This record gives sequence, C-alpha cells and structure tokens, in this order.
Amino acid sequence: MIGVRAGVRTDAVRFDARHVLFVEGGGDDAIDPTVLRAILGSGLRIEPLGASYSVTSVAAALHPSHPDYYFLIDRDHHDDDFVERSWDSFPDPGMQNLLVWRKREIENYFLDPEYLSYSQYFVGVSERLREFVVERAQHRLYLDVANSVIVSLRESIKKNRVQAFTDPEALLTREMALRALIDLRFGEKYRNLSDQALSSARIVAAFHDTLRTMTGETTGTGDRLGLGAGQWINMMRGKKLFAEVVGSSLFRVEDRYGNMLSGVQARNEVVRDLLQNQGITQPSDFDELKQIIVQRIGAG
Repeated sequence: MIGVRAGVRTDAVRFDARHVLFVEGGGDDAIDPTVLRAILGSGLRIEPLGASYSVTSVAAALHPSHPDYYFLIDRDHHDDDFVERSWDSFPDPGMQNLLVWRKREIENYFLDPEYLSYSQYFVGVSERLREFVVERAQHRLYLDVANSVIVSLRESIKKNRVQAFTDPEALLTREMALRALIDLRFGEKYRNLSDQALSSARIVAAFHDTLRTMTGETTGTGDRLGLGAGQWINMMRGKKLFAEVVGSSLFRVEDRYGNMLSGVQARNEVVRDLLQNQGITQPSDFDELKQIIVQRIGAG
C-alpha cells in the first residue's frame, strides 16, 4: 500500500569516510549503485563489483582485514533463513559483513504497479500497467522457473559454468521447460557428485515445487499469475521484467531538454524519480536498510 512517507532525509545522512558498501553491477550505469545512492545519499562510498559471486568472493577475502567494508548482493539461490540472518545481524563478521536482498534482484522492488504508477514518467492507465506487468511475467514464467532450478543445482554442485536459459520463446510451456532441463543431463555430467540429487526425478520435482511457489497454485495446472498471488513478483528475474515495463509505451522518459531516453538511462531516471518522491511510501526493505546503516554503521 502506497501512503505518505516519513523518515530521515537522504541528504541529512552523513557517514564516516572509511565505510564502503560494495554492491553488484558493472559500473555507474548499474542499477544497484543508482538505487543505493538515492536511498543513502552521497556520504557513504558505494562501489560496484560485478556479479554476485564476485562480491561474495571479495567479501570473504577482505572482511577480516577491512571491518568497515560491507557487501550487498541479490538473493539468487539463498534461502529465507540465510537472508533473514543477514538482516538481523548486519554487519556481522561471521557472515562476512554480507547483506542479501529479500527479493531476487533489486529491480523486483520496482515491479509493484501501484508504486510504479507514481512515476512522473508513467503515461498510461493504471489498470493497463497492472495487466502489462502480469502479461510479461507470464510470458517468461517457465523460463524463470527452469533457471531457478539451474541456479540451485549450480550451487549444489559448485559449477558456475552451467548456463541458464535465455529465450522465453523456447520455454513457453511447462513441457518445453521440463524437457529442456532434463536434456541438460546433470546426472550424467556430474555423476561423481550426487546421482540422487541430480536425477531427472529430483529435477522435475524441484521444477514443480518452484512453479507452485511462484504461482501460488496448489492444485490444477493453470499456472496463471496474478498480483497478490504466489511469490513470482519476488522470485522472477526483475531485471528483465523491469526493463520491459519501462521500455513500453506506458512510460515516456525525457531529459531536461526534452530528448527521449531509453534503455539504462530511462530505467535509472524512473528509479531516481520514484526514490526521490517524498510523497509516497518506499519499499520497506529500502527504509530498513537505511535505518540499519544509520544505526549500526554510524551517521552524524
């Protein structure tokens, strides 16, 4: 529910210069630094480090000798217990000063149609925005379910080179997605690791479990997504969905000179616009992160 926001102004927060927050992303055009600078202001140094495995590797290497370095990553394969422990204790040397977003990716926080509709760049109708978000998510549902299974399997066998699927058109049905997963032949390729865990039966079961969690369906085979049902808005690839939404005719993003923006520039402008809107309630994790940083790391 969107409402009036109350809290500390971003520009009122000042941090000790020695504190550095490392995040995912390949540069200043990455969304993580853009979002975090809007939430935390410029007083805290924020550095992008690439993919999540790069951030976690750096965290493991640096946190013992740099206790004022902190690390924030996407959720990916991490379970609820690990994620919540990271929030409860952050910054915790025992967890390598690591904090994990509660949603799959930072873009997932911007997929709430009600929240998105407050953007000054939104030029559509609210009902159409709700429909569009669900439509695009439905289109890539089986792709994202299959890739979620792959991410879990990669973590269990410690083999990052197993590639995820990229084409939603190739996995438009439940049957197509299951066949594509089985054709990867995990059990044959990694037979020396755990035949039981990598068996076709286990992979099929993992697919169905993930699908039920995303859709919220416990019976039937409709696999239909809906707002407020299931966990799909938290679990799917928010990066891809958010790019489709902002790139649609429902948004018109211009710079100060009236030039149309697209791609990363449009995405970042929509994000900054929403985060700087003092008249709406921001995603609760953003406010919680700010309070944690202020209270535990220190602000003047």
